Amino acid sequence: MRYSKSNDQVSLHTDKAISFLKLREKRKTPCDKIMYNGQELTSFVMQKIEHIVNIIAEKDVVSFDLAYTGFVKSQIYRSLQNPASLLWAENAEFITDEFYREKCLGSRAT
Repeated sequence: MRYSKSNDQVSLHTDKAISFLKLREKRKTPCDKIMYNGQELTSFVMQKIEHIVNIIAEKDVVSFDLAYTGFVKSQIYRSLQNPASLLWAENAEFITDEFYREKCLGSRAT
């Protein structure tokens, strides 16, 4: 099984069904809560990351997993998790554009 959309659901009703599951990989997620002015933004930021990765996957015609792996290596990803950057307040399309700008500048430097 692979998670692909926020509204996908799987229900396993027996121990036998659960026994067939094997952990293939574990994605890195932030351990600390993302807080801004006393409000927790962790869930909001994670949803925004999912939206951004879906945009990248569609634009690059790659799997969600491959797009996610590329995104988490970026400075934009790290900035998005820093509430002081206020990047989390921008829309997903803008953040995606910033990711591609960073990627383009990085490829020019090499």
